[in-house]
Amino acid sequence: MSLWLEILQQTAAGNTSEARRMLDFELPLILRTPEINPEGSWQYRGPLPRRVWNFIESLPDAERGMAVSRVEDFVDYIADLIMAQVRRTVSLLEHCVKYPGHSIADIAEGFTGWDGMKRNVSDRQSWIRKHLLSMSAADISLPSQIADELKGVASDDNTLYGYHEIALLNKWQLDLSWSDFKSREEIGRSYLCVEDSGSDEEGGVGDEGFDYGALTAAQVVLNLSTPATSEFAIDAIRLGRELTCDLLQVLESFTVNKPTDGYLPIARHNVWWKIVLKYAALPFKLGERDPFCTADIELARHISESYPDVIKPSRLNIFRRRSRFEEKCLTHSQTILMNWAKTNFSDSQKKE
Repeated sequence: MSLWLEILQQTAAGNTSEARRMLDFELPLILRTPEINPEGSWQYRGPLPRRVWNFIESLPDAERGMAVSRVEDFVDYIADLIMAQVRRTVSLLEHCVKYPGHSIADIAEGFTGWDGMKRNVSDRQSWIRKHLLSMSAADISLPSQIADELKGVASDDNTLYGYHEIALLNKWQLDLSWSDFKSREEIGRSYLCVEDSGSDEEGGVGDEGFDYGALTAAQVVLNLSTPATSEFAIDAIRLGRELTCDLLQVLESFTVNKPTDGYLPIARHNVWWKIVLKYAALPFKLGERDPFCTADIELARHISESYPDVIKPSRLNIFRRRSRFEEKCLTHSQTILMNWAKTNFSDSQKKE
């Protein structure tokens, strides 16, 4: 069984928290998993990165270098689009469970989980009808009134959705998404070159890796400020990997305990950005997303507009939730880093 189908079954059974946990944490890892490569830097593995790399190989030479430099951002972009499609079907089913007496026309009028998808009333009803027929054909339990309404609707089994995330990925039109990604990121064929102004050495192979695209502060520090073979660089990679896993687990625990409080967007649009900037030498893979909402009122507004599942996203509520979550993340990070510093300081004293 695909994870997408399992998420829908959990939703139909009323297990909303478990369904959202699977959607927000398990599904992204099925699409792409961050790993440390032999050179010691982060790299995505999985079916989505494989498709993206195959697509990049088909690009013109003049565009390929820039695409390679932004490959992880592009993978994240595609993952977000796929997640949005899955999330919309989950939101639809949640709406049906919450309002079991609604007709398809009622659902089209009251459903709010479109996530920016532009549809008129007729198109909304058609989209809802097809998905509910597909869910019924996949043995997903629907409220009796909706199931009765669907009995009189003819359907072609060949056009129904199977709810398999890998099948959706395999049919994804990467060329259209690449065009949208370039437009959104304002990427042309020009590039940004980062240089170490304190170095008198001529640029070599190491410099060529930084010719295109944007660089994180962590990459600049690790590649320009410290030798690649230094003990610090090795420890920084290990610490970045360890803290990434720990902080994602903290996020998961907050989300499971309070699934409608919006900790996922709070992390993506605020806290992750702060941590990446605060500990710039560590190569995190936390999944921060644009926009970076620096103020709580800005964060509350963005969550209210973009995450309809979050309950009561007022400025005060978001401030309290963000503060609790940020404090937990920073306290844990500081504990890990202080223990590392004490150990290394002790070891250096012994060597002296």
